[in-house]
This record gives sequence, structure tokens and C-alpha cells, in this order.
Amino acid sequence: SFTHHYTMVTGIGPADYANEDAVVHFDNEGGRLEVAVPRLRRDLEAELDGRRLGRIAEIRPEQPAHFELPEDLEGGHLVLRGDGRVLIDRELPIVPEGNPDDHDRIVSKSDLGWAEGNERIGDQMDFGRTLSRAARMYPAGSLGRGRVQYRLGRIDAAIDALEAFVEAEPGEGEGWHLLGVARLEQGEAAAAAEAFQRAVEAEQPYHAAFYFQALARIEAGEGAAARDLLLQLLHEQPEHYEARLLAARLLADRASAETGAREAALDEAGALVETDPADPRALWVWKQAAAAAGDERMERRAAEALDRMTVETGAPRRLEEFQAAAEGRFLPPQRLEQFN
Repeated sequence: SFTHHYTMVTGIGPADYANEDAVVHFDNEGGRLEVAVPRLRRDLEAELDGRRLGRIAEIRPEQPAHFELPEDLEGGHLVLRGDGRVLIDRELPIVPEGNPDDHDRIVSKSDLGWAEGNERIGDQMDFGRTLSRAARMYPAGSLGRGRVQYRLGRIDAAIDALEAFVEAEPGEGEGWHLLGVARLEQGEAAAAAEAFQRAVEAEQPYHAAFYFQALARIEAGEGAAARDLLLQLLHEQPEHYEARLLAARLLADRASAETGAREAALDEAGALVETDPADPRALWVWKQAAAAAGDERMERRAAEALDRMTVETGAPRRLEEFQAAAEGRFLPPQRLEQFN
């Protein structure tokens, strides 16, 4: 866990560095170091690369201070002291580690001037209005248009876009996969099954479709076949978390009848909890695996952890969606527009 602290800073330029004690800006054009503080500080002293910049008797949040910079210094190792202790001690300005090209690429991906940028940020901004903008920016009949329309819950519009896309690009498996999910939400199981099969057989296969094929097998009572499909998905995408969850749940079903499956089911469930101990779905799988293995102590531990977790907002719904999948039913996700 972590805690954010916020404070309003005025009277200085853009922050080059900030912590709980102070905020600083190198005003190179003005030739000065600007300092703001969130609370009263006394005896403020600044030192840059071992050269003393000066001392200020008192600085308040509403009255920032500044120190004149030597002409040959625009940055360096800054030590800022106040109230008899060090407030800042670090090299400034900060130079990001890694490849600068990556930083530019990340910034470009957050650009709201193009459709993919809107789509990437839409879930977090304006309760979906940015996402709606992305839908309008993608061309009609495009994969992006269909994907965003589905995420917004506009199923008919999504199907129109996706059908046009797969007709034009039949070798792109993601289009078939999304069309299958949309059809499944409409209750058209046969059409969905055909689309999922096209997705995994496409020239550019979309392996996540194995997950939805597994749901159909579970509904038909074919748990072993469903797990095989999930293992195919995990072979292609080892970190597909939902596939790991459902595969572990299916193994737990066998644990009560097969001695060899008990330890494996507990191992898989334990690994899921270790990966994400805050996921109620993983805790539920762990509880089911422990119950099937006859480990009452572990079952109690899992049940207690699950009870604590399901009081969190959104946790019951996540668990409900997964429990439906464990029965072979697809429960559509809740959309942001429901909360506007």
C-alpha cells in the first residue's frame, strides 16, 4: 500500500523536484532557484554542488523564496536545509533512467489527439466520455471502433463494426474474438462459438478465444476438455490470469475424487493468491481447492481472507462474474456508463 500527499503550490515555476518537505524549481532564465514549502520553515539554507547559495530566516507556504544561481550553474547536487535538518539532498534536475526513446513513446501513447490515445485513457477520465470520443475517432468498420463500442456496451454498434472488419480482414483473429464475445452477450451461442473457432484458427490467431471455448465445455459438463483448452491458452500466453484462475478451479473440482489432483490444485491456487492476494477470485479458488482436498484449516484461512476481501467495493461483482464462468456462464462486465 502507499499514501499520496497533495498540496497546492503557487508562486514558483514548474516543479523540478518535490517531497513532503519542499518543492523546487530551477529558473535557469531568471538565474535563480525557487523554493516553496507546504508548512512554515525557518533557517532555510541552500547549497548547490558545495557552493552556498544563501540563507533565508523564514519561509511560508504563501510566500515562496528564491536563491540566486551562479551563472555557471543550472543544476547539480542540491542540499536544502531548514529547521535544523536536511529537507532535500539529491542531484537535480532529475534525468530519467532508461532509453529516452521509450519516454517519448509513452508520452505519445497518452496523446488524446488520436483514437488509440483516447481509448487507452478513456476508462480513467470523465467516466467514459473520453472513451466515447475514441469510438468516434476510429473509422467505421474498424477493429478499434468495434472494440470500443463493445467496451461501452453498445453491442449492436460493436457487431456492425466487427462484422465489417472481419469481412475485410478475415485473417485477424482479434476481430473474430471480439465478435464472438459480443454475440455471446446477445445470447447467440452458436454464432459466438463459430467466431471463437475462427479466432483461434486465423492467420493471426487470438488465443484468448480459448477461454470462451472453455466456458462452453464447462456448460456442457466437460470439465476435462475445458481445462485442456485453458492449458492451450496458457501455453501461448503463460500470464493469462483469468485462464490460470479457471484452470485451477477446474482442477479443484477433481481434487476430491483424485488424490493426485489435490496437491496440484492447492499448489495452483496458492500460486494465484501469491500473485494477487487482493483478488477475491483467487481466494475463492483457494477455498474451493482446500475444501476439495479436505484441508479444513486451510479452508478456514481462505474463507476468512475472502470475507475480509469481499467488503471492498467492486469485489463481490468480480467474484460473481468468475463464479458464473466456473459454471460455464458468461456474465457481461459492468460498464462505466451505468455510473454516469
